[in-house]
Amino acid sequence: MASKKHILTIVTVAILIATYLIVLNMSPYIGIQLSKTKDQFFISGMDRLGWGWHSDLKTGQEILLVNDQDPSNYQTVHANSRIENADTITVLDNNEAITHNVEFSSTLSLQWLFYFLFPLLYFIFTLICIYLLLKKKSIHKSTIYLMYLMLLLSICYLSASLSTKLIEPGESFLYVTLLFAPIILLHFIYQYFYEKKIALFSKKNVYYLYLFALFVNVGIVMYRSVSNKEISPTTVLIPFLIIIGVAVYLLIQGFRLLREDRLSEVFHWLFYSFILAIAPFISLYVLPLLVFDTFIIRPELTTLFIFVVPITYLYLLVTGNLYQMKLTIQTVPYYLFISLLFSLLFDLIYYLQADNHTIVDLVKFHLLTQFSIILLLYVKNILDRHLRTSLVINQYDYQASLYRFSNLIKKETSTEIILKLASREIEEVLRLDHLKEIQLSKDTFFICTKESIDSTWIEKINRSLLKIGDIISYEQSIAIVMGENDKCYYILVEENAITNLSVDQREWLRTIAYYTSISIENARKIEQTVDELNRMRSNSRWVSKLLFSISEQERRRLASDIHDSFLQDLISLKRKTGELQNSNKSLNQEIKNIDEEILDIIEEIRETCQELYPALAEETGLKEALEELFQKFRLRTNIHLQDRISDKAFGNLSADLKIANFRIIQELLNNAIKHSNASIITLHLSINHVNRMILYYIDDGVGFDQNRLTNQMGIRGIKERVYSLSGNIDINTEVNTGVEITISFPCTKNEVKVIE
Repeated sequence: MASKKHILTIVTVAILIATYLIVLNMSPYIGIQLSKTKDQFFISGMDRLGWGWHSDLKTGQEILLVNDQDPSNYQTVHANSRIENADTITVLDNNEAITHNVEFSSTLSLQWLFYFLFPLLYFIFTLICIYLLLKKKSIHKSTIYLMYLMLLLSICYLSASLSTKLIEPGESFLYVTLLFAPIILLHFIYQYFYEKKIALFSKKNVYYLYLFALFVNVGIVMYRSVSNKEISPTTVLIPFLIIIGVAVYLLIQGFRLLREDRLSEVFHWLFYSFILAIAPFISLYVLPLLVFDTFIIRPELTTLFIFVVPITYLYLLVTGNLYQMKLTIQTVPYYLFISLLFSLLFDLIYYLQADNHTIVDLVKFHLLTQFSIILLLYVKNILDRHLRTSLVINQYDYQASLYRFSNLIKKETSTEIILKLASREIEEVLRLDHLKEIQLSKDTFFICTKESIDSTWIEKINRSLLKIGDIISYEQSIAIVMGENDKCYYILVEENAITNLSVDQREWLRTIAYYTSISIENARKIEQTVDELNRMRSNSRWVSKLLFSISEQERRRLASDIHDSFLQDLISLKRKTGELQNSNKSLNQEIKNIDEEILDIIEEIRETCQELYPALAEETGLKEALEELFQKFRLRTNIHLQDRISDKAFGNLSADLKIANFRIIQELLNNAIKHSNASIITLHLSINHVNRMILYYIDDGVGFDQNRLTNQMGIRGIKERVYSLSGNIDINTEVNTGVEITISFPCTKNEVKVIE
């Protein structure tokens, strides 16, 4: 709690500073530049976002008074040759002194957006992120550094607006936050991996950067107090570039260290987000300003990329899931190449059509065009992914069909429904009229079907040679073997089909048949296991334990078969598409789409294998498996999960206890998602003083009537697992009162011993 109190104190101070800066930020940005001729001041330029641009003032007009003062005595005119923070401006217009009142108006909406609303929203977003992080059960040092980073960036964003308006407190805060923000970001990355037992670089380097930033800020304060002059932007930007350069160098050193490590993907994304956040500001504003004394894109636009940092790092800490990010980042080079070709074409048209354009104007147009094209490509990709499974499948779109079909059948346990889904998919893609389902006996000539069918040619089929995926043609009829059980084959028949199927169509049909067969086999195994449990539930504990062991072995076998067959085939197919893409540039887009769809299917199969058999629980440990399970649960639902698991619970447990605890917790969480309508779940796992493992579950959901639902498959399965390991289970629930379950298992002393 001490750390939380410390964090809350820092957050309170930051809120006070932000409030102070917001109040100062209420005045409009004027944006009038002046030139001096003898003792007279003339308007030499006006910023497009400033009040001056939208007023009646004109370039070349003489400034007589600013806030009823002589311009030479006004602070911002004297120090910066600009008019800011003024309430009135008096100019000479046609030999007449005209006074203009400076105030916000509807014409300054864009200025209000960039200088007030965006910084304010960023600060509010920061407070929301910190609140979510503080709600986490445990707060690591890396989490604290992330909070400091977000607060510092929000103060930096707010003070940047004030600095643009030449408001003194804003400039001071900007110099401090601009130099310290990248160092704290680097400190966060170091600490995050240090908590994973990896030292990316020496911590002394971070402290040296802190000292350097402190030295620069002290020097700025001393210079301003002694000379009473404003400093140029280069005075801050050059040290900023030095800090960024050192940070990038240290991160590259870390990249080399993690090249073969399992956390390399996490580091890649942290590094990419860091580069994405600072690259636009440095390349489009800082460097052009230092080299050419102008900028390509306004800093107000480039600073919007700082939103990338907290969003990415918060997502990483809360979920730990980087798969979608990895897929997104892999498409960047391709989208950059495609957008570059089109943007260059638009650049040529712009160059030929426009008059009096400069190189800066051309670069701005190019960047805007390329960014717009990339954004459109990503939006199209997102829409394709979300709508693909709900829209009707296009004819011959075989990869999309496989993706859709795998999503439809992955959670089905009914053979009848699985076959209906397969029949519908084949009818839509091949444009068949009506597929009929038949069951063909393996031993006799018996054919079972609910519809009339000409069975004369089917009876001639050699049953001993049939296998899954076989396509049998006869005149205008085709039959596809979709699955089997101990007694018969499941076959889909179309009597008015075109039998000359192409090679692609036949391969697609075989793949659909393989998917169907695996789903039917899974459903059959589950049904057999349930029947066997019902029959054997009254027998001894060791029999129940044996049945669960056999069930887990079967799940493991199925997961291994899927991984070693279909998954490897898909990976091989992905390599072939990559080779085809390199050899046939004209089909690049189509091949890229197919490649992305294959990646989707690969991830679906991996997820299915993980659900069938949680390898982490046995190979790595119960702790890692449960952490991954909890992360997926939080991604799938808005239910707040409060987990507290004792270190003793991760001792040298037997494989049976590991799997049992994992399966029970998995079933409890799945039931909560489907039936509980709960908002909070509390889950404790510990070992008490008499060496019994205690699993305690409670939710605030709708509960259930035990007299009516105790034979539900999920609850029955949990009871059987507990019984098989000589455990006890106590369920306390009524309708609308939530659920409270206490489960205990006996443990040996060796199992209680914690692995150091």
